[in-house]
Amino acid sequence: MLVYGIHAVSEALQRLPQASAGTLWLSASRRERSVQALLERAKALELRVREVRREKLDQLAPGAVHQGVVLEAEAFCYSELDTVLERAKSRNASIIMILDGIQDPQNLGALLRTASAFGLLGVIIPKDRAASVNATAIKASAGAALHLPVVRVPNLARAIEQVQEAGYWVYGATGDAKLRAEDCDWNGHIALVMGAEGQGLRRLTRERCDHLLRLDHDKRMESLNVSVAAGILLYLVSRAQVG
Repeated sequence: MLVYGIHAVSEALQRLPQASAGTLWLSASRRERSVQALLERAKALELRVREVRREKLDQLAPGAVHQGVVLEAEAFCYSELDTVLERAKSRNASIIMILDGIQDPQNLGALLRTASAFGLLGVIIPKDRAASVNATAIKASAGAALHLPVVRVPNLARAIEQVQEAGYWVYGATGDAKLRAEDCDWNGHIALVMGAEGQGLRRLTRERCDHLLRLDHDKRMESLNVSVAAGILLYLVSRAQVG
Protein backbone atom coordinates (compact mmCIF):
# COMPACT_ATOMS: atom_id res chain seq x y z
CA MET A 1 0.00 0.00 0.00
CA LEU A 2 1.31 3.42 -0.96
CA VAL A 3 0.18 6.47 1.03
CA TYR A 4 1.32 10.02 0.37
CA GLY A 5 0.64 13.48 1.74
CA ILE A 6 1.25 14.63 5.33
CA HIS A 7 -2.30 14.18 6.63
CA ALA A 8 -2.92 10.82 4.95
CA VAL A 9 0.44 9.44 6.10
CA SER A 10 -0.22 10.66 9.64
CA GLU A 11 -3.54 8.78 9.67
CA ALA A 12 -1.86 5.68 8.28
CA LEU A 13 0.85 5.71 10.94
CA GLN A 14 -1.78 5.98 13.66
CA ARG A 15 -3.47 2.87 12.25
CA LEU A 16 -0.39 0.73 11.79
CA PRO A 17 0.35 -1.86 14.49
CA GLN A 18 3.61 -1.81 16.39
CA ALA A 19 6.60 -2.97 14.36
CA SER A 20 4.67 -3.07 11.06
CA ALA A 21 6.69 -3.71 7.95
CA GLY A 22 7.14 -0.64 5.79
CA THR A 23 9.24 2.33 4.79
CA LEU A 24 8.68 6.02 5.35
CA TRP A 25 10.28 8.15 2.64
CA LEU A 26 10.88 11.80 3.49
CA SER A 27 12.21 14.72 1.54
CA ALA A 28 15.55 15.66 3.09
CA SER A 29 14.55 19.32 2.79
CA ARG A 30 11.40 19.02 4.95
CA ARG A 31 12.13 19.92 8.58
CA GLU A 32 8.87 21.38 9.92
CA ARG A 33 7.16 20.07 13.04
CA SER A 34 4.50 18.04 11.22
CA VAL A 35 7.15 16.07 9.36
CA GLN A 36 9.22 15.55 12.51
CA ALA A 37 6.12 14.10 14.20
CA LEU A 38 5.80 11.57 11.37
CA LEU A 39 9.46 10.69 11.73
CA GLU A 40 9.10 10.04 15.47
CA ARG A 41 6.00 7.90 14.96
CA ALA A 42 7.73 5.86 12.26
CA LYS A 43 10.70 5.20 14.53
CA ALA A 44 8.35 4.12 17.33
CA LEU A 45 6.78 1.63 14.91
CA GLU A 46 10.25 0.45 13.91
CA LEU A 47 9.67 1.37 10.29
CA ARG A 48 12.53 1.99 7.93
CA VAL A 49 13.04 5.71 7.35
CA ARG A 50 14.70 7.06 4.25
CA GLU A 51 15.48 10.75 3.78
CA VAL A 52 15.94 11.34 0.08
CA ARG A 53 15.86 14.04 -2.57
CA ARG A 54 12.44 15.09 -3.82
CA GLU A 55 13.12 13.49 -7.19
CA LYS A 56 13.05 10.05 -5.53
CA LEU A 57 9.61 10.76 -4.05
CA ASP A 58 8.41 11.88 -7.48
CA GLN A 59 9.47 8.48 -8.79
CA LEU A 60 7.68 6.62 -5.99
CA ALA A 61 4.44 8.59 -6.46
CA PRO A 62 4.50 9.91 -10.03
CA GLY A 63 2.21 12.85 -10.63
CA ALA A 64 1.05 12.92 -7.01
CA VAL A 65 1.00 15.86 -4.60
CA HIS A 66 3.00 13.97 -1.98
CA GLN A 67 4.13 17.01 0.06
CA GLY A 68 7.54 15.42 0.56
CA VAL A 69 6.15 12.38 2.40
CA VAL A 70 5.51 8.87 1.04
CA LEU A 71 4.74 5.74 3.06
CA GLU A 72 5.11 2.21 1.76
CA ALA A 73 3.24 -0.17 4.03
CA GLU A 74 1.28 -3.40 4.00
CA ALA A 75 -1.61 -3.73 1.56
CA PHE A 76 -4.92 -2.06 2.44
CA CYS A 77 -7.00 -4.35 4.63
CA TYR A 78 -10.64 -4.61 3.58
CA SER A 79 -13.30 -5.52 6.14
CA GLU A 80 -15.74 -8.44 6.06
CA LEU A 81 -19.42 -7.74 5.44
CA ASP A 82 -20.50 -10.08 8.25
CA THR A 83 -18.33 -8.13 10.68
CA VAL A 84 -19.91 -4.81 9.69
CA LEU A 85 -23.44 -6.19 9.89
CA GLU A 86 -22.74 -7.74 13.28
CA ARG A 87 -22.00 -4.27 14.67
CA ALA A 88 -25.49 -3.12 13.63
CA LYS A 89 -27.18 -5.63 15.95
CA SER A 90 -26.41 -3.54 19.01
CA ARG A 91 -27.91 -0.38 17.48
CA ASN A 92 -31.44 0.81 16.82
CA ALA A 93 -30.33 2.75 13.75
CA SER A 94 -27.28 2.82 11.52
CA ILE A 95 -26.17 3.74 8.01
CA ILE A 96 -24.20 1.81 5.41
CA MET A 97 -23.28 3.17 1.99
CA ILE A 98 -23.08 0.95 -1.08
CA LEU A 99 -21.19 2.21 -4.14
CA ASP A 100 -22.20 0.77 -7.50
CA GLY A 101 -19.11 0.95 -9.67
CA ILE A 102 -17.44 4.25 -8.79
CA GLN A 103 -14.61 4.55 -11.31
CA ASP A 104 -12.66 7.59 -10.14
CA PRO A 105 -10.46 6.99 -7.07
CA GLN A 106 -10.73 10.72 -6.27
CA ASN A 107 -14.51 10.35 -6.05
CA LEU A 108 -14.12 7.17 -4.02
CA GLY A 109 -11.84 8.97 -1.58
CA ALA A 110 -14.26 11.89 -1.27
CA LEU A 111 -17.13 9.46 -0.61
CA LEU A 112 -15.14 7.63 2.07
CA ARG A 113 -14.27 10.93 3.73
CA THR A 114 -17.95 11.92 3.79
CA ALA A 115 -18.97 8.49 5.08
CA SER A 116 -16.45 8.75 7.90
CA ALA A 117 -17.64 12.25 8.81
CA PHE A 118 -21.20 10.98 9.27
CA GLY A 119 -20.14 7.96 11.32
CA LEU A 120 -21.23 5.24 8.90
CA LEU A 121 -20.77 1.62 9.95
CA GLY A 122 -19.09 0.87 6.64
CA VAL A 123 -18.96 1.25 2.88
CA ILE A 124 -19.42 -1.57 0.37
CA ILE A 125 -17.72 -1.52 -3.05
CA PRO A 126 -17.60 -4.10 -5.85
CA LYS A 127 -14.40 -5.96 -6.62
CA ASP A 128 -14.68 -5.64 -10.40
CA ARG A 129 -15.09 -2.63 -12.70
CA ALA A 130 -14.71 -0.12 -9.88
CA ALA A 131 -12.00 1.90 -8.17
CA SER A 132 -10.20 0.23 -5.29
CA VAL A 133 -8.82 1.85 -2.15
CA ASN A 134 -5.45 2.90 -3.53
CA ALA A 135 -3.04 5.73 -2.80
CA THR A 136 -5.13 8.29 -4.68
CA ALA A 137 -8.33 7.33 -2.85
CA ILE A 138 -6.58 7.41 0.52
CA LYS A 139 -5.13 10.86 -0.19
CA ALA A 140 -8.53 12.17 -1.40
CA SER A 141 -10.17 10.81 1.75
CA ALA A 142 -7.64 12.75 3.90
CA GLY A 143 -6.81 9.42 5.52
CA ALA A 144 -10.43 8.62 6.45
CA ALA A 145 -10.27 5.44 4.36
CA LEU A 146 -7.84 4.01 6.91
CA HIS A 147 -10.26 4.08 9.86
CA LEU A 148 -13.54 3.34 8.07
CA PRO A 149 -14.57 -0.28 7.39
CA VAL A 150 -14.56 -0.77 3.61
CA VAL A 151 -15.98 -4.05 2.31
CA ARG A 152 -15.04 -5.27 -1.16
CA VAL A 153 -17.42 -7.88 -2.56
CA PRO A 154 -17.38 -10.05 -5.71
CA ASN A 155 -21.17 -9.81 -6.17
CA LEU A 156 -22.84 -6.51 -5.30
CA ALA A 157 -26.38 -7.80 -5.83
CA ARG A 158 -25.80 -10.62 -3.36
CA ALA A 159 -24.25 -8.17 -0.88
CA ILE A 160 -27.39 -6.02 -1.08
CA GLU A 161 -29.49 -9.10 -0.29
CA GLN A 162 -27.31 -9.83 2.75
CA VAL A 163 -27.75 -6.24 3.93
CA GLN A 164 -31.53 -6.57 3.55
CA GLU A 165 -31.52 -9.86 5.43
CA ALA A 166 -29.74 -8.06 8.28
CA GLY A 167 -32.68 -5.66 8.60
CA TYR A 168 -31.64 -2.75 6.40
CA TRP A 169 -33.90 -0.76 4.11
CA VAL A 170 -32.00 -0.20 0.88
CA TYR A 171 -32.48 3.14 -0.91
CA GLY A 172 -30.99 3.70 -4.35
CA ALA A 173 -30.32 7.25 -5.52
CA THR A 174 -31.32 7.97 -9.12
CA GLY A 175 -32.49 11.10 -10.88
CA ASP A 176 -35.61 9.53 -12.42
CA ALA A 177 -37.13 8.25 -9.17
CA LYS A 178 -40.61 9.41 -8.12
CA LEU A 179 -39.83 9.39 -4.38
CA ARG A 180 -38.13 12.54 -3.09
CA ALA A 181 -35.33 12.12 -0.55
CA GLU A 182 -37.10 14.61 1.73
CA ASP A 183 -40.15 12.32 1.90
CA CYS A 184 -38.34 9.12 2.88
CA ASP A 185 -38.65 7.37 6.23
CA TRP A 186 -35.10 7.28 7.51
CA ASN A 187 -35.77 5.42 10.76
CA GLY A 188 -33.92 2.22 11.58
CA HIS A 189 -31.10 0.68 9.59
CA ILE A 190 -30.52 2.40 6.24
CA ALA A 191 -28.32 1.41 3.29
CA LEU A 192 -27.82 4.16 0.75
CA VAL A 193 -26.77 3.08 -2.76
CA MET A 194 -24.94 5.57 -4.98
CA GLY A 195 -24.35 4.90 -8.68
CA ALA A 196 -21.32 5.39 -10.87
CA GLU A 197 -20.34 8.67 -12.46
CA GLY A 198 -22.46 9.20 -15.58
CA GLN A 199 -23.93 5.69 -15.70
CA GLY A 200 -25.74 5.80 -12.37
CA LEU A 201 -27.21 2.64 -10.86
CA ARG A 202 -27.02 -0.52 -12.93
CA ARG A 203 -30.29 -2.28 -13.75
CA LEU A 204 -29.65 -5.23 -11.44
CA THR A 205 -28.75 -2.90 -8.59
CA ARG A 206 -31.92 -0.86 -9.11
CA GLU A 207 -34.00 -4.02 -8.99
CA ARG A 208 -32.46 -5.05 -5.68
CA CYS A 209 -33.25 -1.75 -3.92
CA ASP A 210 -36.33 -1.48 -1.70
CA HIS A 211 -36.90 2.11 -2.81
CA LEU A 212 -35.49 4.49 -5.41
CA LEU A 213 -35.20 8.17 -4.49
CA ARG A 214 -34.17 11.41 -6.09
CA LEU A 215 -32.60 14.67 -4.96
CA ASP A 216 -34.39 17.72 -6.31
CA HIS A 217 -32.05 20.39 -7.67
CA ASP A 218 -31.94 23.17 -10.22
CA LYS A 219 -32.77 21.50 -13.54
CA ARG A 220 -30.24 23.69 -15.34
CA MET A 221 -27.69 21.31 -13.83
CA GLU A 222 -27.86 17.85 -15.33
CA SER A 223 -26.71 16.12 -12.15
CA LEU A 224 -24.72 16.53 -8.96
CA ASN A 225 -21.29 15.06 -8.40
CA VAL A 226 -21.75 11.70 -6.70
CA SER A 227 -19.81 12.68 -3.57
CA VAL A 228 -21.81 15.91 -3.25
CA ALA A 229 -25.10 14.04 -3.66
CA ALA A 230 -24.02 11.47 -1.09
CA GLY A 231 -23.15 14.21 1.38
CA ILE A 232 -26.60 15.78 1.06
CA LEU A 233 -28.37 12.45 1.45
CA LEU A 234 -26.28 11.39 4.41
CA TYR A 235 -27.04 14.70 6.08
CA LEU A 236 -30.78 14.09 5.62
CA VAL A 237 -30.53 10.55 7.00
CA SER A 238 -28.33 11.51 9.95
CA ARG A 239 -30.51 14.49 10.88
CA ALA A 240 -33.65 12.33 10.82
CA GLN A 241 -32.08 9.57 12.92
CA VAL A 242 -30.70 11.97 15.52
CA GLY A 243 -34.07 13.74 15.70
